Formats: sequence, C-alpha cells, structure tokens
Amino acid sequence: MKNGTLDQTLQPLLTPLFDAVKSGIAPSELRGKLAALYPEMPADALQETLARVMFVANVWGRLHA
Repeated sequence: MKNGTLDQTLQPLLTPLFDAVKSGIAPSELRGKLAALYPEMPADALQETLARVMFVANVWGRLHA
C-alpha cells in the first residue's frame, strides 16, 4: 500500500475479497473463493491467507469508514 491506496498489482486480487468481507460473507464461503483463486495452495496456507484478508479488510474499513 502506498499513501493509503492498494498497490495496483494487488488491487485486482484484493478488492473483490475486501468487498466480500464487507458484505458479510461467511468465512467458509470466502475460503471457497480463495480456493478458486489459489487451487494449488495447501489448505493451511489458504486459511492463513483468509485470516490475513479478513484482518486487512477490517483495518481498511476502520481507517476509511
């Protein structure tokens, strides 16, 4: 992130995930979305990525609410 904006490389990947978290998506459904994005990633890594995305979305929402 630079100056409060997402890096252009990450934005296409993270924006839909942030939007899903903001809309109240169930963690299991979000995990399915991550699995589709990262089909070769081990389940533990998917879970870690999900936790990080939810944390960042929460912080991002608080900072830009």
